[in-house]
Amino acid sequence: MDEYLEVASDLSEPTETNGWSQNMDLAARKLEHQDEALPERAPTHLKKLEQLGGFLGAAQVSMSGVVLALLPAAHCPVELDLRLFAASSSAVFGGEVAAIERLGLSQRVSEVVISLEDYYVLLKPAREEPDTFVFLLLDKSKANLAMTTLAIKGLELFA
Repeated sequence: MDEYLEVASDLSEPTETNGWSQNMDLAARKLEHQDEALPERAPTHLKKLEQLGGFLGAAQVSMSGVVLALLPAAHCPVELDLRLFAASSSAVFGGEVAAIERLGLSQRVSEVVISLEDYYVLLKPAREEPDTFVFLLLDKSKANLAMTTLAIKGLELFA
């Protein structure tokens, strides 16, 4: 039991040894070097997500944390750095993919859902480009997670 508590406390505070802060720092450094104009071009497949209830933004992100396309909602909260949020999610999505591989499952990650106090974050593999995923940020007070999941199943952008 003590070992469990020790591991849990290690994960709750990012350190240089547990890798979590290193992944976040790496995502932030990658953002500093991205061409500012590139992520502002939102392809048609991301624009289809704007119709979802509670939509705050979407991005297509590479597994290495590079934001390939970004579509913020006009009313996205100012305190959110959507590019950093999307790029940082590559650590979460990549961790899920790695866990499935380590378990030896012949499954693919179909969706990762993160529930925060005010937001839902959905991460789904993109169909058109391997090694990329779609980041979707929703306002928790306005979104219906079950309806959103059903709505995006019909879109062709997901694997």
